[in-house]
Amino acid sequence: MNTVAFLVHNDYVDELKLQLSKAGLQFLDNFDPLAQQHLNDPKYKDRSIEERTTLAKEHHLQRMQRSLDFIREPVKFAVARCFASKGWITADQLATILQAQQSPGPLSAFILADGMDHDDPADDDNDHSNAHTYDDDQMDTLSNNPANDDTIEPQQCY
Repeated sequence: MNTVAFLVHNDYVDELKLQLSKAGLQFLDNFDPLAQQHLNDPKYKDRSIEERTTLAKEHHLQRMQRSLDFIREPVKFAVARCFASKGWITADQLATILQAQQSPGPLSAFILADGMDHDDPADDDNDHSNAHTYDDDQMDTLSNNPANDDTIEPQQCY
C-alpha cells in the first residue's frame, strides 16, 4: 500500500475526502507518520524498533521542515504551529520560523530613497508627492501593528 499526505485548508477536507472516495482511494484517519513500521528502506531493516522509531521521526521532521520552506507567509506560520502541536517539527524549528513573523521583512521593500519625492522633469505629468521615507522607528511601528498581522490560526490540523 502506498500513502500520500495532503496539506489542505480546513474548509476543503470534507470535499477532498469525497473526491478521494469517488476515485476509489481510502482516507486514513488514524495514520501515524511517526510510526516505525512506515520506515521501509531496506537499509534500516536490521535496526531495533527504538532505532527505527527514532529514524522515522527524524525523517518526518525533515520532510515537514522542507514542506514549510515552500509555503508562503502568513500561511506558513499557521501551518508551522499546527505541525509543532503534533510534534512534527521541534520547538526550535517553530521558533526560527516565527522569528520571521516578528521582523519587518517585506515592509522594508517599501522604503523609498530620499530623492524619490522629487519630480523628474521628463516626467511632468506625474505627481510623486505621495512618496514617503520611513526611519527605523516608523518601520518598527508598522511591522508591530496588530492591524498588519496576517497570521492565520488553524481551527484543526489534519
